[in-house]
Amino acid sequence: MFHDRWDSPFMALADIDRFMQKTMSEKAGATWLMLAARDRDLRSCLELVEKGGDAKATTHYGVTLLHFAALNKRHAVNITSHFVGQGLDLLKKDVDGESPIYYAVRLGLFEAAEKLLALRSTGIKNLLHYFVAEDKLEIVKRVHSWNKKLFEAVDPEGKNALHFAALCADLRMCQWLIEKGLDPKSLSVEKMSVLHHAVLNSRHGKELVPFFASLNVDVNGEMEKGETPLHGALFAENLDVARTLLRLGAKLNKSKNNILIFCVMANKLKSAQFVHRRSNSLVKNYVDSKGQTALHVAAACADEKMCAWLVRVGVGAESPESTVLHKVGYNTNHGTKLTPFFVNMGLDLNERDESGKTPIVHALRAGNLAVAETMLGLGADLEIKVGGFNLVHLFLICNNMKAVRYLHRKNKSMVQEILSPQRTNAMHLVATFGDLAMCSWLCKIGFDARDIASHFRNSVLHFATLNRQFGKLLVPFFVYKGVDVNQRNAISMTPLHFALQKENFEVAEALLKSGADSKVKIERDNLLIFCIRKKLRRSAEFVVEKFAEQILEAGAEGQTALHVAARLADLEFFRFLIREGKKKGVVNNPMLAALMCLPPNSEKVIRNNFFSSLGEMGEKGLTSP
Repeated sequence: MFHDRWDSPFMALADIDRFMQKTMSEKAGATWLMLAARDRDLRSCLELVEKGGDAKATTHYGVTLLHFAALNKRHAVNITSHFVGQGLDLLKKDVDGESPIYYAVRLGLFEAAEKLLALRSTGIKNLLHYFVAEDKLEIVKRVHSWNKKLFEAVDPEGKNALHFAALCADLRMCQWLIEKGLDPKSLSVEKMSVLHHAVLNSRHGKELVPFFASLNVDVNGEMEKGETPLHGALFAENLDVARTLLRLGAKLNKSKNNILIFCVMANKLKSAQFVHRRSNSLVKNYVDSKGQTALHVAAACADEKMCAWLVRVGVGAESPESTVLHKVGYNTNHGTKLTPFFVNMGLDLNERDESGKTPIVHALRAGNLAVAETMLGLGADLEIKVGGFNLVHLFLICNNMKAVRYLHRKNKSMVQEILSPQRTNAMHLVATFGDLAMCSWLCKIGFDARDIASHFRNSVLHFATLNRQFGKLLVPFFVYKGVDVNQRNAISMTPLHFALQKENFEVAEALLKSGADSKVKIERDNLLIFCIRKKLRRSAEFVVEKFAEQILEAGAEGQTALHVAARLADLEFFRFLIREGKKKGVVNNPMLAALMCLPPNSEKVIRNNFFSSLGEMGEKGLTSP
């Protein structure tokens, strides 16, 4: 019978009565599906679901199907795993604050409880840590008796049971863990001490902080990024704990991080005021390397109340580089309210910062369209230019689709503007800086990828060679749109020449795959000679690897790549060509090839030095690495 299960040393008589009331009595309100989860297998449960059983139902005690499944000695894990996969919450608690994992442990089903805990994708995986965090000392003791290896284990962040106790439990729990051997001075991976955790404990932090301090845990100990326990207390606005820390020797200026600015960034007004009452210089004297004040920080992170308080205590709104309005655009939570607040203070929405940008440019850059719309409604100008670019062109260069589409909805003429002096358009800009999505969007609104920049006659493929991040993806798109992969510009260079000149080999590969002519010439010079004349060693290596026959191919005035390299008196380059030519079978006699490369009328000094070097090395020296 089911009541035989209660022959367990893990519950007092009163606990058993309450447990029976929630799971066994007729008044429990259990459904047939819940009973099947408790007493039968997954197949039985699924049959009841097919007949209309509600897996999400709860009893008036808040008991779920998963609570009942946790009592199933044979099938708990199988049933629970299935229904957790269907969206049921394994940590949902009943009216007494107990999750299904409690239920399993109450029956002494520790292995099942551990497996149930492991079903969660995130969170605590250690059964002892779980009940420490739940502040259930008696259950922790039982789990410890069952498996002592759990006691000293740490989670992936380096937290042990005492860290969880400091964060969530009371003094009794911490004392017991220390008595059992855990070190109060232990640190997590991020160098969080028990004090860093205790200050976040809203229920018991006030008693835990002096306890840990009495064990010589450093009240000014710093985490990896410089945060002390006082930072944590102020972040949690646990001001009683903050007072206790100060009484125990915590310092407001111990960390390299200004602790009041920390409060401003966290938008913790009570904590900021708490610190200011004890050291008003921290906010009034704060100026960063760019001349920005605490109000600039608040404009980007905090709300109107914080900003209003900073104004009242005399913090300035301007710096040599910007005003606070330039920061509001980055404030996604409070920017729409702060914009009129600062405008009403008399700040100009169209004032430019040191880089020439107005506040709305920063809002658009951050993708904060709500703030941009607010600024526009209050008089922000969209017709400005930054560095000679209108705002659409500016954000095309930034590849910021969100901003571009917003601006295009407001003004459809900006995207059509032609840029001087090269006479480039928006598509040429995107080919240089943008991605495939941006190019596709421009095509959808009517741009023709085949348009030529009229000044130098460059196509979008010429510009794509400058695009390190997305160029290789744009090449096949533009070719598909009808752009000539071998289009020459005003100085006869094809996109492939451009790619080699910029040493953008991913784009060069894409051009070749899309049909670029490897035999293309400028004034009879092949690609290899082009690279040698431009002193593009890496590009020459790229060409030789793919087209070694170009080493001996005659160019202008009948000169080969070897002749050109020799004329430039570049011994290393010459050796490379000889070596690769021999390796690929296009240069059979390296010394003879070398001797034939310089014409008799070459400058005597160059000729003598060059062949002197060759003579010392011989054929072996020519072809050695």
